[in-house]
Amino acid sequence: NINGNEQGMFIKSKNINNPVLLFLHGGPGMPEYGLTKKYPVYLDNLFTVCWWEQTGCGLSYNKNVEIEHITTENIVLDAIEITTYLIKRFNK
Repeated sequence: NINGNEQGMFIKSKNINNPVLLFLHGGPGMPEYGLTKKYPVYLDNLFTVCWWEQTGCGLSYNKNVEIEHITTENIVLDAIEITTYLIKRFNK
C-alpha cells in the first residue's frame, strides 16, 4: 500500500547485491515490464531492477481510483515511497 493505493511491482536480479534500479515507465499508461519477455533489456544482469507499475497501470490498476488522483505530483510522491521501500528492503 503506497499513499492509500495498492501498488504492484516486479523485482528481478541476477544478484541482489547489485545496485537497485527503480524503472519508471512513461505512464500513466501501459507498463513496460511485460514487453521485456519478448524484448529483453538485460538490466537485471547489472542491477536489482524494480519494475514498478504506477497507479492506474498493470498490477497497480484499481477501477476505484479516480482519474483526478493520477497527477504528476501524486506519481512523484508514490515514487518517493517506493524508493523508501526499496532502500529498506535491500538495505541500500
